[in-house]
Amino acid sequence: MPIPKTSSYEFKEHLISLGLQEGQNLAIHSNMTTFGKLERGVENAYHIIRSVIGEKGTIVVPTYTTDLSKGEAYDPKTSPAQNMGVFSNYILNREGSVRTPSPLQSHAIEGPLKDKLLKANHNHSMGPGSIFEIMLHENFDLLLLGCSFHEGATFIHHVEASVGVSYRKWLNLKRKVVCPNGSIKQVTIRYYGLTKNSGLKTDLKTIQCLLQDSGSCLLVSINHGASRIISLKTLFEDTSRLLSEQPNILMVPEQNE
Repeated sequence: MPIPKTSSYEFKEHLISLGLQEGQNLAIHSNMTTFGKLERGVENAYHIIRSVIGEKGTIVVPTYTTDLSKGEAYDPKTSPAQNMGVFSNYILNREGSVRTPSPLQSHAIEGPLKDKLLKANHNHSMGPGSIFEIMLHENFDLLLLGCSFHEGATFIHHVEASVGVSYRKWLNLKRKVVCPNGSIKQVTIRYYGLTKNSGLKTDLKTIQCLLQDSGSCLLVSINHGASRIISLKTLFEDTSRLLSEQPNILMVPEQNE
């Protein structure tokens, strides 16, 4: 199958179809391979996004390091993002962006809200005080650029932590972090993980379809895939409601493929 091509014009029209507008704050998870051969690459994609949302919009991308080797210290300056894609890496390495000090779920931030987001409790990977809570209060939208909920709706785990689902519990994880002065300190990260032997695994297909069918989440197709966008406020409210109605809506039996 030939690799699809996406022109700058097509990419910009895709963003406009998703409703992007000036001043919008975006949490972006991405799979740029969906766009095939994108004209002038990821740097051009960034500049097109900026041309739509302007300089007043803040961009946040995941730069997670959940699989650091045992005992390895997380260095916000040098630890590479793990399997987060080329767009996240581009923002991470862009002059003027900042990276949060969380050794599990760090984020790279570019834009006027970066100082406010850096004030989050980065030892809380999600839940009260976390960067997810601040993004919710600052009216961010989740842009799944060329990807699905399964690939990028990490915010849903923040909802689970806020609701207090029965199949997850708070874990205290010990990690090492390199400080700005080069010293290494041990921190305790509060992480809301699956309980052992729950027999369940995460499956976000059902809730993705429900939110798309209801109109809460907008889907726009392109090439062999699609992008999705939903406000974090709507995602929080709708997911909380669905969890109250169907407590295991985000889970399936572990043996199911």
